[in-house]
Amino acid sequence: MTKPTNSALLEDFFEFAPCGFATIDAGGLVHRVNHTLLGWLNQSREQVEGKQNFRNWFEVGNRIFLDTHFFPLLKMQGELKEVSLALKTIDGRKIPVLVGANKLNHPQKPLGEYRVTLLDISQRKSFEQELIKYRKSLEQNNQKLKQINEGLEAFTRAASHDLNAPLNTIAGLVGLLGQNIPTGSKHSYFLELIHRNIHRMKITLKDLLDYAKQDGYSSTLENIPLQEVAREAMELIREEIERSKASINIAELPMARGNRIQLTRVFQNLFSNAIKYRSEDSPVIHVYGESSDNTHTIHVRDNGIGFDMSYADKIFGFLERLHSHDDIEGTGIGLALCKKIVEQHGGKIYAYSQVGKGSTFTFQLPNISRGHKLDNN
Repeated sequence: MTKPTNSALLEDFFEFAPCGFATIDAGGLVHRVNHTLLGWLNQSREQVEGKQNFRNWFEVGNRIFLDTHFFPLLKMQGELKEVSLALKTIDGRKIPVLVGANKLNHPQKPLGEYRVTLLDISQRKSFEQELIKYRKSLEQNNQKLKQINEGLEAFTRAASHDLNAPLNTIAGLVGLLGQNIPTGSKHSYFLELIHRNIHRMKITLKDLLDYAKQDGYSSTLENIPLQEVAREAMELIREEIERSKASINIAELPMARGNRIQLTRVFQNLFSNAIKYRSEDSPVIHVYGESSDNTHTIHVRDNGIGFDMSYADKIFGFLERLHSHDDIEGTGIGLALCKKIVEQHGGKIYAYSQVGKGSTFTFQLPNISRGHKLDNN
């Protein structure tokens, strides 16, 4: 078998390259064209070489651009790269192409001869169109979701107000009735029961409103010293801390990026949860954390009653409770709200506990300052 010469290999590459090649003169007359480009044009070599002008492969708009920009710049600079045009075939199809050209040094042609390269970008254009459609659909869905969230928040506010108003009236009437009923009587007990359930309903409405409002979370982030945020949360429940004789020890915590109000709410809910589920001993809460290249990890450890680890996921569910309201007051919304806030910050939250030995709640936030995000899987 005869080994092909270098010139034969080069000729084969020129003819069957995955892009179109053409040689044209300064006026645009086509002198040579490769097999690939002839296939796109759906014409023979005899129909094209020495007979057609490069401009005629394009529609009027592209031809005007060629005359006013392409050829003047090519003659001035001697080279052009990645000019987006649409090649017109003999059967009327349009092929989006990127056109590049460079001047060839040819002593017999002082006016210049140019090698033109055409790259078919049909697939890329198709992907771009799909991406544009997807982006438009995503924007429309986001707008619909925003409108739904705004509607839900408005509904929740109205519902909360409409429900609180009669509760306040009932509470006032119960108070008036209680003034005329002896303490310790059966009627007094019933009135106290009504009063406790009104209080429970008002707390539930407040927590529901807080949870619904979180859907309007702003993605605007700021640099936040988490130690300051934890201390602010501690001050918000100062009365609760003093009443339960709890102590909260906050170690040095990292600087993170997030929404200050929302992260304060996370600490506040975790502190309140630790106090609520305390053991017979006074609550002792330790807050500490560490950072890696990827994450900030914050731990809130308590000496409370703990829980069975088979419920480790359930406790973060909306309206999920491990104890009846008669045993321990609560709505089952606080930890669900913590989970929502942390996840909206791109993080995750989990807990480890032993019955009778306390619990440690851990949440992680992405170390955005280093350009990393958490994997929530």
